[in-house]
Amino acid sequence: MLVMPLRGRNNFEQAGSRENQFSMMVRFESEPGPQSRHMDQRKKDRLFQQGLEAFNSAQFFEAHEHWEEVWLETPAPDKAFLQGLIQVAAAFHHYTRENRRGTQTLLEAGLSKLEPVPSVHWGLEIAPLRESVRRWLAALAIEDAPNPDSLPRIRRGASGSGSSKTK
Repeated sequence: MLVMPLRGRNNFEQAGSRENQFSMMVRFESEPGPQSRHMDQRKKDRLFQQGLEAFNSAQFFEAHEHWEEVWLETPAPDKAFLQGLIQVAAAFHHYTRENRRGTQTLLEAGLSKLEPVPSVHWGLEIAPLRESVRRWLAALAIEDAPNPDSLPRIRRGASGSGSSKTK
């Protein structure tokens, strides 16, 4: 079962901004189907890079949006990797909106998807991201206020390491 934030263009659309709708969640019993647009690899690469730049600029909602478009077009097993990134981005979006429970829940979900991923995957250093998420979860578990200056960044990995897929 996949848990993903709803986008504003569905049957559950509510009045208000897309960011307000972002906090709603939907569970898919199977992978999304008809909305798939079969985008080319260049567009997927561009969207993935835009998501990375948004994440590293603490624009977590925007990172989620870019990565979700790629996720919709990506087959397993990389679909789970992307979902992990999306959930981590969504968690930090919740943090910026002072939603501690949403932050913790989504960090746990995202970490579980990133755990099986190699240390360097799609050209990104995933191991430091996982460690940062673990530190945040530990602080949240003891009701400590994580330092907002410690928001994670995702760095490019050494070429030739981890997955052969590059982004």
